Amino acid sequence: MISAIRIALTPAAADEINCPASRIVVMTSGHDVSRAKVCAPAVWARAFFERCGIIQRRKLTLEIVNWVTHPLGVPVIATFDATRWRARISNFEATLALILPKSVYRKLPFRDVYDSLVVHEVAHAIFREHVGGRRLPVTAHEYVAYAIQIASMPQETRDLLLSSFPLQTSKDLARFNDIYLAMRPLRFAANAYRHLFRNERYCETIARIASGDAEFPLPLE
Repeated sequence: MISAIRIALTPAAADEINCPASRIVVMTSGHDVSRAKVCAPAVWARAFFERCGIIQRRKLTLEIVNWVTHPLGVPVIATFDATRWRARISNFEATLALILPKSVYRKLPFRDVYDSLVVHEVAHAIFREHVGGRRLPVTAHEYVAYAIQIASMPQETRDLLLSSFPLQTSKDLARFNDIYLAMRPLRFAANAYRHLFRNERYCETIARIASGDAEFPLPLE
């Protein structure tokens, strides 16, 4: 449970901190307390991958800003710059404003949601580092990031989210395609969690996906 992590902060530059026991730096215009709140889920994500033998080696910067804008000009929750290995994440208030009124996220404690979104971005970065130069479908990356995001939630919050999507997933990966991801991203997320954690071999499954041995549907042309 993320909230149980105790954070011992290491000072860096005036507007950033080094998260403990990691190569993750959090930058924000806020004070140290807000940066510490971001460190906790970031460290949780790193520790999850370490338990699977996937070690973060590249320094990752998480920049918390008032708004993140997509290259197309629309506000989004987060973006990732692979050239600088930096994720830009909208702050707590901006992210809350971006969540649609009918989203399942609105039914959940929003601190749990926000922490899980930080986990999602860190999971993307660490998994991408492990994938290296292999070209995997976007759905493979999102499957891993979403499943780990939901795993990071407190059980009561996770159960509430999953109960909103009661349809169980199939046992293979064929269903996790581009259309499913685009049309029903949170249902995709719920079933990715169910699929990945259906047994205790989730670390092995993540390794197979990273190596390209797991067969996700090919992207639609």
